Amino acid sequence: MPKTTALTAVCTYRVKPGKEKEMLRLLGQQWATLHRHGLIVGDRPIRLRGFRQRANHFRPAIDERTIVEIVSWKSARASELAHRNPEVLAIWEPMALCCESMEFPNFVALEN
Repeated sequence: MPKTTALTAVCTYRVKPGKEKEMLRLLGQQWATLHRHGLIVGDRPIRLRGFRQRANHFRPAIDERTIVEIVSWKSARASELAHRNPEVLAIWEPMALCCESMEFPNFVALEN
């Protein structure tokens, strides 16, 4: 039987001005919904808010409207199932309206 590999998603949300509170509320609903459907692993997501700094050659400007959320999908299949789940989509659609941009790269753990 093939080994199921968890995928870690590092989600970056660039939130529109004035939409931060709504976005944080939706992120809480998203986590609860994905967890209830058994699509993600872990006790809770890691959420980070940007810290305003000046941009330079090595570091782009990031401000407090940038939110990063790190979650681990149970498997690649779980991520696919989430994209077909009406309850999840009902949360993701308003999240998209709160954001100027969103990125969702997935990663797998390196073996030592």
